Amino acid sequence: MNGRLGLIKMMIFGTRLFFRDPAIFRDAEQTGGTANTSLVFHNKKLMALVESSYPTGLRMSPDGRIDTLGVEDFDGNLHQPFTAHPKIDPVTNELLFFGYRIQPKKDEPLVEYGVISPDGKIVRTIDTGVDRPLMMHDFSITESYSC
Repeated sequence: MNGRLGLIKMMIFGTRLFFRDPAIFRDAEQTGGTANTSLVFHNKKLMALVESSYPTGLRMSPDGRIDTLGVEDFDGNLHQPFTAHPKIDPVTNELLFFGYRIQPKKDEPLVEYGVISPDGKIVRTIDTGVDRPLMMHDFSITESYSC
């Protein structure tokens, strides 16, 4: 962002943030956001990720060009932002992820943990019980635990 337009955009963003406008977070959740943190390849799909938003599907053409396919919501079953660092279970080939909300609507969990099957279907999401807003960037998996 450069010049006056960039300054105006930053002022609007700052004002919305100052007044805790939930739309500032909601808008990004439903889009691919900047999708500038990492990439994951699962179920023959390449996805660009940032933890504040849904994944963005990508396709590489034979000539090496990368095309944006749009937001990946797993057939409408993704209902929270998606971590920028999901993990692929090396035994089951499941994709393990979490998503958190800064300002959830009433009755929405703050942090959910989820599992996507090897064929790309969300098989479960679990409310983690976190009771206050937080920022989580990454997590680990072992044979017995995800944390």
